Amino acid sequence: MAHLHIHILNSTTPVHTKELIQLFAEGMLRGYTKTQETDLKRTWKPSNEFKRRALLSHGREMVNGVAIFEATLDDEAKKMVLAAGVRSLRASGSLNDELDLGIWRSRWNPDNLVQSE
Repeated sequence: MAHLHIHILNSTTPVHTKELIQLFAEGMLRGYTKTQETDLKRTWKPSNEFKRRALLSHGREMVNGVAIFEATLDDEAKKMVLAAGVRSLRASGSLNDELDLGIWRSRWNPDNLVQSE
């Protein structure tokens, strides 16, 4: 999902493409949640370990993505991708019980993901 997040932050990605990426990501999350609820026979709530691993993975891929997508990212997009990756890594804390989702939530607003051109 981090690679898709990079495309959302890239200033050269068309708005329509950003919207499609968001729809895909939302569908994936809904599908995963439904699968977990069916398998567990209850409402699924991610554990702190799950959240931490997701934040670490996402952050690592965002930071690495700056180099992977270097040719297609402008300087501003590189800064935003790197900052998003670092935020995820910081939010993961050093232990499962030390998550700081406030770091992540303070910058994430679904209404701001897609901006008009």
